[in-house]
Amino acid sequence: MDFSQFINQFLGREIFTLFFKVFSVVFSLLYLIYSLVIYKQTQVMTRTLESQETTLIQLISLIQIIIGLALLFVSLLIV
Repeated sequence: MDFSQFINQFLGREIFTLFFKVFSVVFSLLYLIYSLVIYKQTQVMTRTLESQETTLIQLISLIQIIIGLALLFVSLLIV
């Protein structure tokens, strides 16, 4: 394999898939961090403000964490 074939192969389809894989893993990690921060803020809010909907709000934030973990798992399987 000479240099021009190597460049064509690297800049062809592989660079797009590499970009897609890296983007999906980074996005999944950022979303997981975001959902963990939201969960922590929800815990602080429920300690400060007592309401009837606190269990629903905590459930929604837990669902976000589960979605974040699922996205990370799927993105790691793609890689």
